[in-house]
Amino acid sequence: MKKNLLIIVSIIMLFVIVFLLGNWHYFVNDDPRMVKDGVVSIDSEQLKKPIKLDGDWSFYPDVLIPAGEKLDIYNNKRTAIEVPSDWRDYVEPNDEGLSVGTYHLKVKVPIDAEYGLYIRTIRQANRVFINGVEVGAKGNPSTVLSEYGSENDDKYTVFARSINRELDIIIHVTNYYYSRAGIIFPIQFGTKEVIQTHYRWKVSVDALISIGHIVLGAIYILAYVQNRKRKEELFFGFFTIALGLYMSFINQKTFFLLFPDIPPLKQLHFQLGVIPIALM
Repeated sequence: MKKNLLIIVSIIMLFVIVFLLGNWHYFVNDDPRMVKDGVVSIDSEQLKKPIKLDGDWSFYPDVLIPAGEKLDIYNNKRTAIEVPSDWRDYVEPNDEGLSVGTYHLKVKVPIDAEYGLYIRTIRQANRVFINGVEVGAKGNPSTVLSEYGSENDDKYTVFARSINRELDIIIHVTNYYYSRAGIIFPIQFGTKEVIQTHYRWKVSVDALISIGHIVLGAIYILAYVQNRKRKEELFFGFFTIALGLYMSFINQKTFFLLFPDIPPLKQLHFQLGVIPIALM
């Protein structure tokens, strides 16, 4: 009994350590409120690691400003919004229940080069423009329900080259009856190489966690097959495999990186479907 308890405690500690290694930067705010009044200046020393673009972004509630259109036209709508945060105090749903808004940020960099953003969660649908060019999207943000397409909490990266040592970032966001919406987790900025390395590291850690659980579960099932005496080994093995699969469906979604054609609704079915299997 004591041996089994020690094994379970060791597994839990290992999972916690791996989780903290993969997500430590979300718990340590080493770049507090860098953005002021919709502008941030970044020096070469800061570019050695991903930078959280936290602070007061420019925000235009209840409108999706077309890329390339002058923002001066919408000065009467402009306000400051803290990023990351829930936008519920800033927007009002339209007649179809859609809430929309446009985030704007100017990033000043020391040299012209390729830069990138690591986007963790923007709820729900979002589209990113840098220097007037669309560089990425999840779902289809729109003011019309028939054209709206939701996303499933995906993490992704976008890249663009600076112009005159500046990146002008515009993000369209649409929410449809979600309790917490907008940019609710930090957006991280860096050189293309830094962001790519950061993203690959997070995917690798998530894959390691998922595979580790699946392998551990398989070991327990094989142990039961050999002696057929302790059914708890069989149940624990199936539970651990189901947990490993569930972890591959969330966070960096390593499973869906292997099968990118699975639509958001089907992804949600996978996520919810494996939970009762694990509990059973």
